[in-house]
Amino acid sequence: MPSSDTQFKPGQVANPTGRPKGECAKYKLFKQLVEPRTQELVNQALNIALSGDKDRTKVLTLFLERVLPSVVKDNILKPEIELSEGTLLEQADHIRNLITDKHITPEQGSVLLAAVKTTAEIKYKEDLEKELEELKSEFKTFRDKFGK
Repeated sequence: MPSSDTQFKPGQVANPTGRPKGECAKYKLFKQLVEPRTQELVNQALNIALSGDKDRTKVLTLFLERVLPSVVKDNILKPEIELSEGTLLEQADHIRNLITDKHITPEQGSVLLAAVKTTAEIKYKEDLEKELEELKSEFKTFRDKFGK
């Protein structure tokens, strides 16, 4: 363990300047380099995919797998997308329909479905706790009535 004179003091930060606030570097780079040339890049990607050149196709695949998913993660839900009311099953079905109809990306749908799943798990645990408390109460009543 380091000596106390070299340890950080309360309130002291290891990197006081830190990362500058603003857009993340990948997203900023994507906006600067890729977005202005989208049509050109799509045409070139199609030509590469149709060319049959395996080496060029590998580079294209690497680009699509490594660069684009990191940008998609930065997307937020469009304000006009409304999530449904109703049971958890109905909400999950609604999210699947939004994905199928291409109103949201599969990644966004996955996040929303995970939230529905977490909500279902919490509700299930709450229901179990309530039922356990009711059983405890019934058992106490039974024990009081008929003895130990």
